[in-house]
Amino acid sequence: DYVISDPSTGEILAIVAVREDSKGNPYNAPEEIFFQAHPVGSVVKGATVYMGLEEGVVKQGEVIVDRPMLIVGTQPRVSWQTLGPVNDLTALQRPSNIYMFMIAIRLGGGTYVPNAPLNFKNSINDTFSLMRNYFSQFGLGVETMIDYPREEMGYKGSNQNGGLLLEYAIGQYDNYNALQLNQYITTVANNGYRLQPFLVKEARDSHTQNLVLQNDPVILNQISGIESLSRVQEGFRLCAATGECGPWPSKPYTSAAKTGTAEYTLGSTPMRNNAFVFYAPYEAPEIAISCIHSGAYEAKYNYTNVCRLATQDIADMYMNSD
Repeated sequence: DYVISDPSTGEILAIVAVREDSKGNPYNAPEEIFFQAHPVGSVVKGATVYMGLEEGVVKQGEVIVDRPMLIVGTQPRVSWQTLGPVNDLTALQRPSNIYMFMIAIRLGGGTYVPNAPLNFKNSINDTFSLMRNYFSQFGLGVETMIDYPREEMGYKGSNQNGGLLLEYAIGQYDNYNALQLNQYITTVANNGYRLQPFLVKEARDSHTQNLVLQNDPVILNQISGIESLSRVQEGFRLCAATGECGPWPSKPYTSAAKTGTAEYTLGSTPMRNNAFVFYAPYEAPEIAISCIHSGAYEAKYNYTNVCRLATQDIADMYMNSD
C-alpha cells in the first residue's frame, strides 16, 4: 500500500494498493489505503521519542544502553541487534527497541531492574491513554479527515498490560493504515502541522469551466513541542544520511526516512510486515511517501524491504523531474 503526498498542502499525489484475487492475479484496490490497517513496527518510533521528550522521561542527548532487557516471566526483549549506547537521535537512526521500552516504562512510573518483575506506579490504562493521545497528534489511530466518504481508524487493542505497553511503543500493538502513516510523516516533515489530506484539488463546471470546488490546505492540529519534533526530524535524517534506511547518501537530494518491521502470526504462520516513511528534500520537503508491505516475509513472498526499494524509484523520478 502506497500513499504519496505533498507535505506542504496535504494533496494526495498518488495512491496504490495491490491485492490478489482467488487465482493469484494482482489488481489495484486503492480504497484499501483508507480501510486496511496493519502492524507497522519501528516507523512510529518518531512519535514515541517525541512523547518521551515532551513528557520529560528522556532528555535530548541522554544515553541509554541498548542491551537485552530481562524481565522475570518473559522472554528477553531485544532490538534487532545489541546496539550499546544510544540517544534520542541514534535510537531512531539504527533503531533501538530498548530505548522505546524505557520511554514506556518511565511514562508508567516504572523502574527497570534486570531479572526482576516490571511494576508500574501509574495506571496502565492512563499511560495507554497518554501515549495514544500523543500518537493521535500525528494522525496515528484517528481519522485523517480525507475527502472520501469513508475511512477506518485501524485496530486499537483493548487489552492493556505492561508488556503490551512496551509493544505499543515500538509499533507492535495498535494497527494503522497507509494513509495514517502518510499523515504522520507529513506532520514530521512540515514542522508539526497535521494537514487534512485531499484527493480532489478542484472541480469546475463542465460547461462554463467556473470553479465550483477548491480544496485548500486545512490544519487539523499543530504539534506544540518544536524542539522535541526537531530531534525526531534529525533522527530520521540520520537514518537516511548514514545509509541505515537505504542508499540515500548517494542521491543528489537530501531526505529523511524511517523503516519498520512488524512481526505477527496469521493463523499458525509467522509473518512480518515492511513499512517505510520518507520525505525529501529534507530542508524544504516537496514529497512525502508512506508504504506498507503486508506479509513481506511470508514464505511465498520472500521479498526484502520492497517498500524501501520502490520508494527509491519513486523519489528519484520525482526529484529528477522538471
